Amino acid sequence: METSGGKVLQIKKISLKDGDWVYAGKVDFGNVQKDLFSKLASRRAVCDICHDTYFLYTFDTEGKVVEIVPIQLTKNDNLNWTEEDIQKLRNRTVGKSILQSFPFDPSVDSVSGATITSALVFEALDKAKEIYMRLKRERYIP
Repeated sequence: METSGGKVLQIKKISLKDGDWVYAGKVDFGNVQKDLFSKLASRRAVCDICHDTYFLYTFDTEGKVVEIVPIQLTKNDNLNWTEEDIQKLRNRTVGKSILQSFPFDPSVDSVSGATITSALVFEALDKAKEIYMRLKRERYIP
């Protein structure tokens, strides 16, 4: 959550009723404090030359993605994504609402040598609305 530019004042792990979990934090951005939520997204490898995909996405109470943090994002030859690759992903996702769809456009959204991994990230973000709605139903989001 701190990679979003603020200072975490408190953080706790929330176990949702369905067994899923999310981190909830109060973050100080200097002139304002915000409640943020971070979710670890993981996707199993879809082929025998790929690795599993792991990343964190953080969103606010309005559902806006405020940060993406890669944990394991690989491309051809099992190389990790470069800072340029990660920035391309952030440019296409940060600031968007998880309440809207996250369609994957390979001609724009693919990281060279990591089309499948890129697609898996967008798929996870496309499903993030479900997490948001559960947080809302369980009154973690007003």
